[in-house]
Amino acid sequence: MSFPCPVPRCELFASEWGVCRSCAGALARDLGSVPSLVADVEATLARQTGQAPRYGPRSTCPPLAYDPRASAALGALKAVLVGWVRVLAEDTTEDWPADTAAGCASWLLVRVPRLRVHPAAGDVVAEVSERVGACWRAIDRAPALWFAGPCTDCDAPMYTRPEALIVVCRLCAASYPTEGRRRFLLESARDYRLTIPELGRALLVPAATLRSWHRRGRLSPDGEADGQVTYRIGDVLDLLTA
Repeated sequence: MSFPCPVPRCELFASEWGVCRSCAGALARDLGSVPSLVADVEATLARQTGQAPRYGPRSTCPPLAYDPRASAALGALKAVLVGWVRVLAEDTTEDWPADTAAGCASWLLVRVPRLRVHPAAGDVVAEVSERVGACWRAIDRAPALWFAGPCTDCDAPMYTRPEALIVVCRLCAASYPTEGRRRFLLESARDYRLTIPELGRALLVPAATLRSWHRRGRLSPDGEADGQVTYRIGDVLDLLTA
């Protein structure tokens, strides 16, 4: 039997005492982004990054040694994560995670199936999403996402942080190792043809290396686009792994 998803503003349906697959995927994505998010927030706390240009005369007040807005956002995120770790761990003999936001998030990430059917699952999703979003706003930018290809289970497009270890489908909550998705995308693109500059940007290979392979007869043209010679991606991948 299906019931409306308990997450605020979600219009999908889910089983009793659970959240929908889309919201479970969003929770996993938010938890998976916490380690890299914490690093960015801590850089902001140390004033190691400039987040916004200054206009007008210089203030006569001495600058703070940290960003109070970022500090508050990170503290609130950790409090929420620690709270949900306690909820899951208090009735078990499981080892507790490290007392850090990243440690708690990683611990919760592998327990998303349990969180999804918790009686307060709607609160989990909403609170984690709110605190993660507050941290991104505190550093005045959104996360740079990498396209990880379509989900194998439902074909929905998937995005994640480039440094994330796991990519989670927002629609069906299926999860995949990020490195495996990179290999999948490269293999899927083997028959695409690109120019040397495009190959260099896509595969992070110096254009000089590609031209050298062409001059030495190791890389042969395989088409033409807009008057420019193109080469097959698979041929370059074979040379890179030879």
